[in-house]
Amino acid sequence: MKYIIYSIIIALAVFTIIMIFIPSTDDFAIDNPLWNGLSMFTEMFKVKPITINQVNNLNPQKTIVFVIGPSLSFTKTEALSLLKYVYRGGILVIADDYGSGTTLLYYMNLNVKINKYLIADPLFKYKSMYMPQVKIKYKGKEFEVYFNYGSTISMGSKVVSLGNSSLFSYMDLNLNKAHDPEEPYGPFDVACLVNVGHGKVIVVSDSSIFINSMITVGDNANFIKALIGNKEAYVVTNKWALGPYTIMRKTIFTHIYLVFFTSLRYPTIILIGLLMYLFGKKIYVGFIQRKLAHRINLKEIVEEVLRKHPNWNPHILHRLAREVYSREGTSRKD
Repeated sequence: MKYIIYSIIIALAVFTIIMIFIPSTDDFAIDNPLWNGLSMFTEMFKVKPITINQVNNLNPQKTIVFVIGPSLSFTKTEALSLLKYVYRGGILVIADDYGSGTTLLYYMNLNVKINKYLIADPLFKYKSMYMPQVKIKYKGKEFEVYFNYGSTISMGSKVVSLGNSSLFSYMDLNLNKAHDPEEPYGPFDVACLVNVGHGKVIVVSDSSIFINSMITVGDNANFIKALIGNKEAYVVTNKWALGPYTIMRKTIFTHIYLVFFTSLRYPTIILIGLLMYLFGKKIYVGFIQRKLAHRINLKEIVEEVLRKHPNWNPHILHRLAREVYSREGTSRKD
């Protein structure tokens, strides 16, 4: 039974270590170092995580907030919260292809829509026709930005276009990697700006320009740097659906934090229990060692007597030796 308990304890320890040292592998996770994560984005530009509820605690004059590849739906309250931040002078960047970004734009009433169709370019591209090169102008500079399975933007009045795809681009409606007659062709709007109050909203129709595998391609990093400028950057982290591994990892970390950092009661109990175990173990081991030592001494004494007197009864000798030892022990205590 004890081996089963030991095995469970070891397995839990190994599992916890894995959870600590292996980060999330979710899309856009800020601690995900794989191709689909945002670890390079957060490290290169010192981007901090934030939830929508915390946005209006920021100084809008000194900050910029990114909403990248949201997969969870937005509420009207959340949209109004972000809109309030922009009205006060903040900059909000919404980068999405065909996720929940369109819902956010709708609730914010910005007259901008991110289309759900995939943009392709057989000529101006990176490695694939679905990784087209687009040109975006911002702050007087033009950047050659590379998308990765991105989309296009439909704009209304009072919206300023910032970037377009090439004349050779098209919407691959049926995903057959060929430009069919009924499929619209470029150039398409891929980035735009909307002035709202004292701030502005910038929309980019691809979220992949921020991920680890794309951020160093072309002018992607330079464009992001221009967006941030000298402002403090934040990324909204509570609008991504979490995978099972991430949920389990967050749960473990939360419980560890609650146990060891929010209350001294539990660490104290654990520490006292550990000290009692070590103290008891030391006493018990010492007692066993002394008992074994006395047994070895008695055995050696009896064997020595039997070598001199082989005809004597060993059982009687052992009993006499134990009685003598018992009396000596009693006299020592007295």
